[in-house]
Amino acid sequence: MAYDYGGCPMLLGYGGYGGYAMIGMIIWISVIIGIIFLVFWLIRNNSIGNTSVVSKNESPMEILKKRYAAGELTKKQFEEMKEELHKK
Repeated sequence: MAYDYGGCPMLLGYGGYGGYAMIGMIIWISVIIGIIFLVFWLIRNNSIGNTSVVSKNESPMEILKKRYAAGELTKKQFEEMKEELHKK
C-alpha cells in the first residue's frame, strides 16, 4: 500500500530520487534569494559610480574648500568660485 504525503512524494525521498529533489530546490531558492538581496543592496548603497559623498549640513563654502584641498580645483578656479559664492 502506497502512502500519499500531500501529493509530493518526491520531496520526502520517494520516487527514486532519494530526497535530492528537496536539496536541489533549497539550493535554487537560496540562490534566487541571494541574487535579490544583492540587487537591493546595490540599489540601496548606490555604490556604482558614486565616489563623492556630500553631507546635507555642509555649506557651499565648506564643499568648495574640500574640493580645493582634494586637488579637484586649481587656485584660480577656487578663487573664482569663492567670489561667485560671495556675490550671492
